[in-house]
Amino acid sequence: MHGAAIYGDRYGYGKEAEHMNIPPNFLKGHGLLKAGIPWLAPACTRWLEQILTEETEVLEFGGGGSTVFFSERCGHVTTCESSPAWAKQIQAELDRRGAANVRLITCVEPPAAIADRKYDLCLVDSTHLLRERATFYSLRLVRFGGYILLDNYYMQYAEKSRFMLSPFDFIDYNYPGYSGQGTRACKVFD
Repeated sequence: MHGAAIYGDRYGYGKEAEHMNIPPNFLKGHGLLKAGIPWLAPACTRWLEQILTEETEVLEFGGGGSTVFFSERCGHVTTCESSPAWAKQIQAELDRRGAANVRLITCVEPPAAIADRKYDLCLVDSTHLLRERATFYSLRLVRFGGYILLDNYYMQYAEKSRFMLSPFDFIDYNYPGYSGQGTRACKVFD
Protein backbone atom coordinates (compact mmCIF):
# COMPACT_ATOMS: atom_id res chain seq x y z
CA MET A 1 0.00 0.00 0.00
CA HIS A 2 1.31 3.41 -0.94
CA GLY A 3 0.06 6.64 0.54
CA ALA A 4 0.85 10.30 0.79
CA ALA A 5 -0.55 13.25 2.69
CA ILE A 6 -1.15 16.79 1.51
CA TYR A 7 -1.77 19.49 4.10
CA GLY A 8 -3.52 22.81 3.64
CA ASP A 9 -2.72 26.24 5.03
CA ARG A 10 -3.45 26.21 8.77
CA TYR A 11 -4.85 29.68 9.28
CA GLY A 12 -5.90 31.25 6.07
CA TYR A 13 -7.06 28.97 3.27
CA GLY A 14 -4.10 29.95 1.17
CA LYS A 15 -4.37 29.35 -2.56
CA GLU A 16 -7.43 27.17 -2.07
CA ALA A 17 -9.42 30.14 -0.76
CA GLU A 18 -8.42 32.42 -3.63
CA HIS A 19 -9.21 29.78 -6.23
CA MET A 20 -12.47 28.44 -4.81
CA ASN A 21 -14.01 31.50 -3.16
CA ILE A 22 -14.37 29.56 0.08
CA PRO A 23 -16.99 31.09 2.40
CA PRO A 24 -15.63 32.31 5.75
CA ASN A 25 -17.65 29.67 7.63
CA PHE A 26 -16.34 26.76 5.52
CA LEU A 27 -15.08 24.85 8.55
CA LYS A 28 -18.64 24.62 9.84
CA GLY A 29 -20.05 23.65 6.44
CA HIS A 30 -22.38 26.65 6.17
CA GLY A 31 -23.32 28.09 2.78
CA LEU A 32 -21.60 25.40 0.70
CA LEU A 33 -24.72 24.12 -1.05
CA LYS A 34 -25.57 27.55 -2.44
CA ALA A 35 -21.90 28.19 -3.26
CA GLY A 36 -21.61 24.82 -5.03
CA ILE A 37 -18.50 23.88 -3.06
CA PRO A 38 -17.94 20.38 -1.65
CA TRP A 39 -17.32 20.13 2.07
CA LEU A 40 -14.07 18.28 1.40
CA ALA A 41 -10.50 19.26 2.16
CA PRO A 42 -9.89 22.19 -0.23
CA ALA A 43 -6.80 20.61 -1.82
CA CYS A 44 -8.93 17.58 -2.71
CA THR A 45 -11.48 19.83 -4.41
CA ARG A 46 -8.69 21.45 -6.42
CA TRP A 47 -7.49 17.98 -7.46
CA LEU A 48 -11.04 17.06 -8.50
CA GLU A 49 -11.23 20.16 -10.69
CA GLN A 50 -8.20 18.83 -12.58
CA ILE A 51 -9.44 15.28 -13.17
CA LEU A 52 -13.19 15.66 -13.77
CA THR A 53 -14.46 15.84 -17.36
CA GLU A 54 -17.83 16.04 -19.09
CA GLU A 55 -17.65 12.25 -19.49
CA THR A 56 -17.07 11.53 -15.77
CA GLU A 57 -19.80 9.54 -14.06
CA VAL A 58 -20.07 10.09 -10.30
CA LEU A 59 -21.83 8.20 -7.52
CA GLU A 60 -22.02 9.94 -4.18
CA PHE A 61 -23.36 8.81 -0.86
CA GLY A 62 -24.34 11.99 0.96
CA GLY A 63 -25.13 15.07 -1.09
CA GLY A 64 -24.80 18.83 -0.76
CA GLY A 65 -22.37 21.31 -2.24
CA SER A 66 -20.55 18.36 -3.81
CA THR A 67 -23.68 17.45 -5.79
CA VAL A 68 -23.80 20.93 -7.30
CA PHE A 69 -20.03 20.91 -7.89
CA PHE A 70 -20.16 17.56 -9.72
CA SER A 71 -23.24 18.55 -11.74
CA GLU A 72 -21.34 21.50 -13.21
CA ARG A 73 -18.29 19.43 -14.21
CA CYS A 74 -19.42 15.87 -14.94
CA GLY A 75 -21.61 14.06 -17.41
CA HIS A 76 -23.79 12.26 -14.89
CA VAL A 77 -24.18 12.31 -11.09
CA THR A 78 -26.12 9.84 -8.97
CA THR A 79 -26.58 10.99 -5.38
CA CYS A 80 -27.95 8.84 -2.56
CA GLU A 81 -29.06 11.08 0.30
CA SER A 82 -30.53 9.66 3.53
CA SER A 83 -32.18 12.87 4.80
CA PRO A 84 -35.42 13.74 2.97
CA ALA A 85 -35.32 17.34 4.22
CA TRP A 86 -31.73 17.84 3.01
CA ALA A 87 -32.52 16.14 -0.31
CA LYS A 88 -35.29 18.71 -0.89
CA GLN A 89 -32.81 21.55 -0.35
CA ILE A 90 -30.31 19.95 -2.71
CA GLN A 91 -33.00 19.44 -5.38
CA ALA A 92 -34.13 23.05 -5.02
CA GLU A 93 -30.57 24.28 -5.61
CA LEU A 94 -30.12 21.95 -8.59
CA ASP A 95 -33.42 23.20 -10.04
CA ARG A 96 -32.36 26.82 -9.48
CA ARG A 97 -29.17 26.12 -11.45
CA GLY A 98 -30.94 24.12 -14.17
CA ALA A 99 -28.89 20.97 -13.50
CA ALA A 100 -30.45 18.13 -15.50
CA ASN A 101 -27.66 15.55 -15.17
CA VAL A 102 -28.30 14.54 -11.54
CA ARG A 103 -30.31 11.57 -10.30
CA LEU A 104 -31.05 12.40 -6.64
CA ILE A 105 -32.33 9.41 -4.68
CA THR A 106 -33.60 9.75 -1.11
CA CYS A 107 -32.81 6.45 0.57
CA VAL A 108 -31.32 4.83 3.63
CA GLU A 109 -30.19 1.66 1.85
CA PRO A 110 -28.71 2.19 -1.65
CA PRO A 111 -31.28 0.96 -4.19
CA ALA A 112 -30.60 -1.58 -6.93
CA ALA A 113 -31.13 1.20 -9.47
CA ILE A 114 -27.66 2.63 -8.78
CA ALA A 115 -26.09 -0.58 -10.11
CA ASP A 116 -27.21 0.21 -13.67
CA ARG A 117 -23.74 1.52 -14.53
CA LYS A 118 -20.12 1.70 -13.41
CA TYR A 119 -18.80 4.97 -12.06
CA ASP A 120 -15.50 6.80 -12.54
CA LEU A 121 -15.63 8.29 -9.06
CA CYS A 122 -17.52 7.38 -5.89
CA LEU A 123 -17.70 9.78 -2.95
CA VAL A 124 -18.48 8.29 0.46
CA ASP A 125 -19.67 11.12 2.69
CA SER A 126 -22.78 9.57 4.17
CA THR A 127 -23.94 9.45 7.75
CA HIS A 128 -21.84 7.53 10.24
CA LEU A 129 -24.23 4.58 10.25
CA LEU A 130 -24.28 4.17 6.45
CA ARG A 131 -20.61 4.77 5.72
CA GLU A 132 -19.55 1.13 5.77
CA ARG A 133 -22.34 0.07 3.38
CA ALA A 134 -21.62 3.01 1.09
CA THR A 135 -17.95 1.98 0.93
CA PHE A 136 -18.98 -1.59 0.11
CA TYR A 137 -21.24 -0.43 -2.73
CA SER A 138 -18.55 1.91 -4.03
CA LEU A 139 -16.08 -0.96 -4.28
CA ARG A 140 -18.61 -2.90 -6.38
CA LEU A 141 -19.60 -0.02 -8.63
CA VAL A 142 -16.42 1.95 -9.33
CA ARG A 143 -14.63 1.25 -12.62
CA PHE A 144 -11.14 -0.22 -12.48
CA GLY A 145 -8.80 2.75 -12.61
CA GLY A 146 -11.48 4.95 -10.98
CA TYR A 147 -11.43 6.65 -7.60
CA ILE A 148 -13.19 6.27 -4.28
CA LEU A 149 -13.13 9.31 -2.00
CA LEU A 150 -13.66 8.71 1.70
CA ASP A 151 -14.42 11.98 3.44
CA ASN A 152 -13.79 12.31 7.19
CA TYR A 153 -11.51 9.30 6.74
CA TYR A 154 -9.67 9.77 10.01
CA MET A 155 -12.73 9.71 12.25
CA GLN A 156 -13.28 6.61 14.37
CA TYR A 157 -16.58 5.81 12.63
CA ALA A 158 -14.68 5.48 9.31
CA GLU A 159 -12.34 2.76 10.60
CA LYS A 160 -14.04 -0.14 8.76
CA SER A 161 -14.22 1.90 5.55
CA ARG A 162 -10.49 2.69 5.80
CA PHE A 163 -9.81 -1.03 6.22
CA MET A 164 -11.91 -1.94 3.15
CA LEU A 165 -9.93 0.57 1.07
CA SER A 166 -6.52 -0.35 2.51
CA PRO A 167 -5.32 -2.41 -0.52
CA PHE A 168 -5.45 0.65 -2.77
CA ASP A 169 -3.00 3.48 -3.34
CA PHE A 170 -4.22 6.65 -1.71
CA ILE A 171 -3.59 10.32 -1.10
CA ASP A 172 -4.84 11.94 2.10
CA TYR A 173 -5.93 15.54 1.73
CA ASN A 174 -5.75 16.97 5.24
CA TYR A 175 -6.78 20.39 6.39
CA PRO A 176 -6.00 21.60 9.94
CA GLY A 177 -9.12 22.84 11.66
CA TYR A 178 -11.41 20.99 9.25
CA SER A 179 -13.87 19.09 11.42
CA GLY A 180 -13.87 16.11 9.06
CA GLN A 181 -10.15 15.50 9.51
CA GLY A 182 -9.55 15.29 5.78
CA THR A 183 -10.45 13.38 2.62
CA ARG A 184 -8.77 10.17 1.39
CA ALA A 185 -8.66 9.56 -2.37
CA CYS A 186 -8.07 5.92 -3.34
CA LYS A 187 -7.30 4.77 -6.86
CA VAL A 188 -8.88 1.41 -7.61
CA PHE A 189 -6.53 -1.04 -9.33
CA ASP A 190 -6.22 -0.91 -13.10
